[in-house]
Amino acid sequence: MRNFLEKLIGLLYPLWIKTLRIRINGNDPAAPCAYVFWHSKVFPLPYSWRNRGICALVSAHRDGEMAAGLLLRYGYMLARGSSTRGGIRGGKKLLDALKKGASIAITPDGPKGPRWHFKEETFKLLKMAGVPAVLIGVGYSRHRKLGSWDRFEVPVPFSRCVIELKEVDPREKSREEMEELLLKINREAERKASGEG
Repeated sequence: MRNFLEKLIGLLYPLWIKTLRIRINGNDPAAPCAYVFWHSKVFPLPYSWRNRGICALVSAHRDGEMAAGLLLRYGYMLARGSSTRGGIRGGKKLLDALKKGASIAITPDGPKGPRWHFKEETFKLLKMAGVPAVLIGVGYSRHRKLGSWDRFEVPVPFSRCVIELKEVDPREKSREEMEELLLKINREAERKASGEG
């Protein structure tokens, strides 16, 4: 069943994503950086940042396999690990990728939550990284929420998708400030996607 689902997602995602009207606002730095976004908001991101050699942290659990397959298809490198399993190994791979000039991607509330909580482990990693953090907010004009722990958001085909970027220096912020900034930029993306901005 799992192999079937992986193949199904692999077939549907390229078709689904191309129906969305995606607009990206904000500066995307050319230098290596850390892309940071909530687990529930990831749907448009593999396609939007495809083939840049970004190293993404993906859960070492079996439920990370589908994400891993999709990311590899779109030209990402993988750092397998999480805060609950293989976290130190995954974090080291991310730091090694940065040293080699690659950007990294991480969900501060993954892989199991709590939802929209910026974990201390992620915050410490970002401070150690020594590169700008690019906070990503995602909003849709129409979407559905799954029953998963993160209430994963799936956009309705042909809906509008707004992606907001905000560059910050994590060394100048507290964990609480980073969490609030990420919540704020998602509210901004949702507001614009709904046609209010």
